[in-house]
Amino acid sequence: MTSFNMNTAVELTKRLYPNGLEEMLYKKVPTYGVLSKWKSFGGEGKFLAWKYGTGGGGSSGFANAQANKGPSAFKRPFITRVKEYALASLDGEFMEATEGDKNALAEAFKVAMDDAVYNVSRSVGFNLFRNGGGARARLAAATSGVGTATVTLTSTSSMQGIEPGMWLQAASTDGTSGSVLAGKVQVSSVDRIAKTITATSTWNVSIPTVTDSYYLFRDGDFGNVIKGFQAWLPDTAPAVGGGDSFFGVDRSSDSSRLAGLRYAPTGGTIQEILVAASALAYDNTAEPDLVIVNPLDMANLVNEVGSKATIPIGTDKPSIGYKGIELYGAAGPMKIMADPACQRYKAWMLTSDTWEIWSLKDVPRILDRDGNQTLREANADADELRLGGYLQMVCYNPGQNVNITLPTSA
Repeated sequence: MTSFNMNTAVELTKRLYPNGLEEMLYKKVPTYGVLSKWKSFGGEGKFLAWKYGTGGGGSSGFANAQANKGPSAFKRPFITRVKEYALASLDGEFMEATEGDKNALAEAFKVAMDDAVYNVSRSVGFNLFRNGGGARARLAAATSGVGTATVTLTSTSSMQGIEPGMWLQAASTDGTSGSVLAGKVQVSSVDRIAKTITATSTWNVSIPTVTDSYYLFRDGDFGNVIKGFQAWLPDTAPAVGGGDSFFGVDRSSDSSRLAGLRYAPTGGTIQEILVAASALAYDNTAEPDLVIVNPLDMANLVNEVGSKATIPIGTDKPSIGYKGIELYGAAGPMKIMADPACQRYKAWMLTSDTWEIWSLKDVPRILDRDGNQTLREANADADELRLGGYLQMVCYNPGQNVNITLPTSA
């Protein structure tokens, strides 16, 4: 190996990632790992068919059944993809300085590649649980500090979506409506315990109209990310006449079947809540088999039921699996697993075979349509790695799943 070129990049990729880059995503995002995949999501998009009502032709009297028969009720959401990118640079001087040193070059390549994979993984993982608006956090309701370089977030904000070096935008809405404000800031540091973000500039100077309670977004994400569990199973049921439009359909005709079930108890242990929610699901003909929670809520559940209930949770990649616990619900046993990207005080009770990740090929992958795994940067002495993917999360039957809000005392 005497220089860094296309063949070098291909060789390094195969050697450093023999099972493909997608395996890295499985390791970092458990929820992505356990869901089924369909990797031929081509064309402009694809229709789903949700059947939410049968024809009226039923009666104990034949004539009545015949007179009342009619078509079944369907909704046909048109599913479209979103894009996810991560780019990294390889310094030109370093690459030339390591000519002939396979190990040094491989290390530099791996650092850059791992950084890009990490960015894609954290973004996909975070958005799998959110509402598709792209909000990463929210400024505190009062004295957030927008007149300084350091702002405070709400206590419920997840710090999983914020990284040093990230560019952030702001908006008064969560990205499912409205528009993003002009301007942006770059994050210089994050205090994940205190839930503060420090920028390289004063917030309301770089984003002049930002104020308390506004939402924060990674630059370019506003309204343009994966529709996660919060979108498919919203906290509030779509109301008749409320203007719901989800992939082009109004789900208010039967909000439980078209937008999932909701369960928000005021008390009880996590174990009691999950069992009660499974009864609600079973009463609505659902048979959930998987529950995903935040690790902090998982810790509380383990303390309740004991660690002896630990079980393996497999994926479609034999070399990758996770650990969870098993809990018996109203419809049978359920696997409970933790995912750091899951919201605190939230549990997603799923019928796993109703969910699928649709994509064009693997996610992530090197975007090398021209055959080049790296490109020379036009304005820097460096080569650029481009990773990304085109994907969407899909639910074939939302009514078989439950959005559970856990009490903060649980």
